[in-house]
Amino acid sequence: MSLGLTFLTHAVAGWQVASWDSSWSAWLMVAILILLVTWGLTTPFNFFNNFFSRWLQSDAQTLVSFSFLILVVIGVLLLTWIFLFVKVLLMICAGILASLSLQEVGYKKWRSFLLLTLLSWAGYSVGLVSYQLMH
Repeated sequence: MSLGLTFLTHAVAGWQVASWDSSWSAWLMVAILILLVTWGLTTPFNFFNNFFSRWLQSDAQTLVSFSFLILVVIGVLLLTWIFLFVKVLLMICAGILASLSLQEVGYKKWRSFLLLTLLSWAGYSVGLVSYQLMH
Protein backbone atom coordinates (compact mmCIF):
# COMPACT_ATOMS: atom_id res chain seq x y z
CA MET A 1 0.00 0.00 0.00
CA SER A 2 2.84 2.42 0.80
CA LEU A 3 4.39 1.83 -2.63
CA GLY A 4 1.05 2.63 -4.28
CA LEU A 5 0.78 5.81 -2.25
CA THR A 6 4.30 6.79 -3.32
CA PHE A 7 3.42 6.16 -6.96
CA LEU A 8 0.22 8.20 -6.74
CA THR A 9 1.82 11.17 -4.97
CA HIS A 10 4.52 11.35 -7.62
CA ALA A 11 1.93 11.05 -10.39
CA VAL A 12 0.06 14.02 -8.94
CA ALA A 13 3.36 15.90 -8.70
CA GLY A 14 4.08 15.15 -12.35
CA TRP A 15 0.63 16.44 -13.30
CA GLN A 16 1.21 19.62 -11.29
CA VAL A 17 4.66 20.25 -12.75
CA ALA A 18 3.34 19.72 -16.27
CA SER A 19 0.53 22.19 -15.63
CA TRP A 20 2.90 24.85 -14.28
CA ASP A 21 5.73 24.64 -16.78
CA SER A 22 6.02 22.86 -20.11
CA SER A 23 9.80 23.08 -20.47
CA TRP A 24 11.69 19.82 -20.37
CA SER A 25 14.43 21.43 -18.23
CA ALA A 26 11.95 22.03 -15.39
CA TRP A 27 10.73 18.44 -15.69
CA LEU A 28 14.31 17.16 -15.58
CA MET A 29 15.14 19.31 -12.55
CA VAL A 30 12.19 17.86 -10.61
CA ALA A 31 13.20 14.33 -11.66
CA ILE A 32 16.71 14.97 -10.30
CA LEU A 33 15.25 16.33 -7.05
CA ILE A 34 13.14 13.18 -6.74
CA LEU A 35 16.31 11.12 -7.18
CA LEU A 36 18.17 13.08 -4.50
CA VAL A 37 15.34 12.88 -1.96
CA THR A 38 14.89 9.15 -2.59
CA TRP A 39 18.62 8.64 -2.17
CA GLY A 40 18.57 10.55 1.10
CA LEU A 41 15.63 8.54 2.42
CA THR A 42 17.05 5.12 1.56
CA THR A 43 20.83 5.51 1.82
CA PRO A 44 22.05 7.46 4.82
CA PHE A 45 24.91 9.80 4.01
CA ASN A 46 28.27 8.83 5.49
CA PHE A 47 28.98 12.47 6.31
CA PHE A 48 25.59 12.81 7.94
CA ASN A 49 26.17 9.62 9.91
CA ASN A 50 29.66 10.64 11.03
CA PHE A 51 28.69 14.20 11.89
CA PHE A 52 25.78 13.16 14.09
CA SER A 53 27.18 9.79 15.20
CA ARG A 54 26.53 10.32 18.89
CA TRP A 55 22.79 10.78 18.21
CA LEU A 56 22.45 8.32 15.38
CA GLN A 57 22.87 4.72 16.40
CA SER A 58 20.74 3.07 13.71
CA ASP A 59 19.47 3.52 10.18
CA ALA A 60 16.02 4.37 11.53
CA GLN A 61 17.44 7.26 13.56
CA THR A 62 19.40 8.44 10.52
CA LEU A 63 16.23 8.30 8.43
CA VAL A 64 14.31 10.31 11.01
CA SER A 65 17.13 12.85 11.30
CA PHE A 66 17.44 13.22 7.52
CA SER A 67 13.68 13.62 7.28
CA PHE A 68 13.82 16.30 9.96
CA LEU A 69 16.57 18.09 8.04
CA ILE A 70 14.44 18.00 4.88
CA LEU A 71 11.46 19.36 6.81
CA VAL A 72 13.53 22.21 8.20
CA VAL A 73 14.63 23.18 4.69
CA ILE A 74 11.08 22.88 3.42
CA GLY A 75 9.95 25.13 6.30
CA VAL A 76 10.90 28.06 4.11
CA LEU A 77 8.43 26.81 1.53
CA LEU A 78 5.76 26.71 4.21
CA LEU A 79 6.24 30.39 4.83
CA THR A 80 6.29 31.18 1.12
CA TRP A 81 3.87 28.81 -0.60
CA ILE A 82 1.64 26.70 1.61
CA PHE A 83 0.11 24.74 -1.28
CA LEU A 84 3.53 23.67 -2.55
CA PHE A 85 4.67 22.79 0.96
CA VAL A 86 1.74 20.43 1.49
CA LYS A 87 2.38 18.60 -1.78
CA VAL A 88 6.10 18.21 -1.15
CA LEU A 89 5.48 17.11 2.43
CA LEU A 90 3.02 14.47 1.22
CA MET A 91 5.59 13.14 -1.27
CA ILE A 92 8.30 12.96 1.40
CA CYS A 93 5.98 11.25 3.88
CA ALA A 94 4.96 8.69 1.27
CA GLY A 95 8.65 8.08 0.52
CA ILE A 96 9.45 7.64 4.22
CA LEU A 97 6.57 5.21 4.64
CA ALA A 98 7.65 3.20 1.60
CA SER A 99 11.29 3.20 2.74
CA LEU A 100 10.34 1.94 6.20
CA SER A 101 8.10 -0.73 4.66
CA LEU A 102 10.94 -1.95 2.46
CA GLN A 103 13.33 -1.99 5.43
CA GLU A 104 10.83 -4.02 7.42
CA VAL A 105 10.54 -6.57 4.63
CA GLY A 106 14.34 -6.85 4.53
CA TYR A 107 15.33 -5.05 1.35
CA LYS A 108 18.94 -3.86 1.19
CA LYS A 109 19.58 -0.12 0.96
CA TRP A 110 20.52 -0.05 -2.73
CA ARG A 111 17.67 -2.31 -3.76
CA SER A 112 15.13 -0.15 -1.95
CA PHE A 113 16.76 2.97 -3.42
CA LEU A 114 16.42 1.57 -6.94
CA LEU A 115 12.87 0.38 -6.37
CA LEU A 116 11.70 3.67 -4.88
CA THR A 117 13.51 5.72 -7.54
CA LEU A 118 11.97 3.74 -10.38
CA LEU A 119 8.55 3.81 -8.76
CA SER A 120 8.75 7.56 -8.10
CA TRP A 121 9.97 8.32 -11.61
CA ALA A 122 7.27 6.08 -13.08
CA GLY A 123 4.58 7.91 -11.14
CA TYR A 124 6.07 11.28 -12.06
CA SER A 125 6.21 10.27 -15.73
CA VAL A 126 2.62 9.05 -15.67
CA GLY A 127 1.56 12.43 -14.29
CA LEU A 128 3.51 14.34 -16.95
CA VAL A 129 2.27 12.20 -19.83
CA SER A 130 -1.34 12.12 -18.66
CA TYR A 131 -1.40 15.92 -18.40
CA GLN A 132 0.04 16.22 -21.89
CA LEU A 133 -2.51 13.78 -23.29
CA MET A 134 -5.42 15.60 -21.63
CA HIS A 135 -4.37 19.08 -22.77
